[in-house]
Amino acid sequence: MEESAILQLNGTFDFAGELSSKLVSFFKNQIEIGNENFSTTLKYTEVAKISYNSRTVKILMKNGSKIKIPCCSSDIKRIKTILRARKDDNIIEVGGSALVRLSDLCFVVPIRSNDIRVLKTSIIRRISEHFYPACEAVSISTDIFNNISICCESEKGSEIQLVSCEDLEAALSYFDGKLKLIIKQ
Repeated sequence: MEESAILQLNGTFDFAGELSSKLVSFFKNQIEIGNENFSTTLKYTEVAKISYNSRTVKILMKNGSKIKIPCCSSDIKRIKTILRARKDDNIIEVGGSALVRLSDLCFVVPIRSNDIRVLKTSIIRRISEHFYPACEAVSISTDIFNNISICCESEKGSEIQLVSCEDLEAALSYFDGKLKLIIKQ
């Protein structure tokens, strides 16, 4: 039985050097782009980065090719939901951001993965850049900060502790990629 597409979009855009009308189909494990003359399959594991603006989804492939798919804001929300649900070894960039609160200090940190360890490392490096600006953030050891806990603040002010990758992924989905995080020791 053939798998049906989760979402299909029709649009005119440049792909493979050809500006024409194409059908973009999002499936569970791949994206298919094509028209009456050709069809191409892109595996989610081949995607390096995904970014969004108000009318375009931009997909950067690991081979360096770029695809800009024009669509409306409701379709962009649906695409974000589909791509967040794909967890192929955390290869797809989540594209979220976190406002991190540490005592009376606030930092903004990009969320590049749905792996909680990667998020902790990003937060620790960002905080280290503030306290030790002369040191390069890459040279700071993050092993001594393994005991910190990360809590996500909800709209009502309650705190939700993020312990696992699934917690982070659920929070990103629920809060639409914008998290307010509190660091505790």
